[in-house]
Amino acid sequence: MDMSSIEAWEVETALRISPLFYDALLDETRWPVVLKEVADFCEADRGATAQIFGYDPLRNFAVFHHGFSEDDINCYLQFDEHETGDPRVKPSLRVPNKVVYCRQLISDDVMRSSSIYEKVFHPTNVEYTLGATCLNEDMKYSFVVGAFRSAQQPCFTDRQLRRMNLLLPHIRRVGEVFVRLMAKDQKFKRLEQLLQDMNMAIVFADSTGEIAYRNRAASSLLASDTSVRDAGGLLSHADPSVKTELLRTIKEVAAASIVGGTKSIRHLTVPRQGNALPLQMTICSLLPEQETGAEQLVGRGYVAIYIMDPLARYESDEEQLQRVFGLTKAEALVLKGLSDGMTINEIAEDSDRAVDTVRGHSKNILGKLGVNRQSDLVRMVLNVKAPIDPSSDHAK
Repeated sequence: MDMSSIEAWEVETALRISPLFYDALLDETRWPVVLKEVADFCEADRGATAQIFGYDPLRNFAVFHHGFSEDDINCYLQFDEHETGDPRVKPSLRVPNKVVYCRQLISDDVMRSSSIYEKVFHPTNVEYTLGATCLNEDMKYSFVVGAFRSAQQPCFTDRQLRRMNLLLPHIRRVGEVFVRLMAKDQKFKRLEQLLQDMNMAIVFADSTGEIAYRNRAASSLLASDTSVRDAGGLLSHADPSVKTELLRTIKEVAAASIVGGTKSIRHLTVPRQGNALPLQMTICSLLPEQETGAEQLVGRGYVAIYIMDPLARYESDEEQLQRVFGLTKAEALVLKGLSDGMTINEIAEDSDRAVDTVRGHSKNILGKLGVNRQSDLVRMVLNVKAPIDPSSDHAK
């Protein structure tokens, strides 16, 4: 997807919104906050939803929303429980890990003649859908974030699609964890290990800035960055004035939960030495009664700190291919191998798959990308650039 027309403020907004997805993962009551941000960012006047469902068989497990009433959501859930007439579902599963318009999957006529349009969309004044469907193929679960426009608004534009695409790597990360928690009934103690696997730098600290927990990404950042650092167990900064502001913000956010039992979220832009792009920090209070995955944190006025680095890459090569071309995980692995100069036999041996299986994936990729030769596939892969690429003009 061409991201060249994305403006700097759109990248900055995406960097500010992205940590809120992880905050909602820790505290489900915060989903309306992040979904409101998504709706505003994508100019979706009707609202936004986040949904996890099993697709074999189709079953809803959780729906979070902004802009819809409980009656609206119950109408949708009751429809889903008794009907199978949503024409968007099967096409969306064929283009996973990619942002698409509903109308890219099906025509206006097909949508408006469907039972879900008659019983749900039309009564609740929903006309157009912009969605990101993220699959966990092994567990047969899907996590979907959707934005909705009313009948009074035009269909989404390419610009709104590109904005949602900036959020997709983090929607996928949260979706993966959410699915695993839902499918395997994981508890928050196991969430700590899942956080360790994330590229997002995450720190839990008390009201004084003392670090109680940090994942691997945070440890690496604090050890290598020339500005934000671990100073004897305290979160600190090389600039004394920035350090003072950081610690004051942490104390204020923590105090909101200790004194008033209320939630607080603050955003900081933290400069780095030299000409490096600044870090974006989101600091969220953890309520005393909230489970955090570490028993010693409960009731002691701690905060969760999410640190976004504009120069960091938050997805692997295979995940980028899935996002850009709408491929399955297996197809992306095959395409990555082909782009690296491997043969079908070598990919099969390396991935412990049958040669015929790999060859079948290769044919599927050719069909999805609309080309006839493997050399064209390789050329397309070489032209792919990440939406937030440190070397691209809009990141400078």
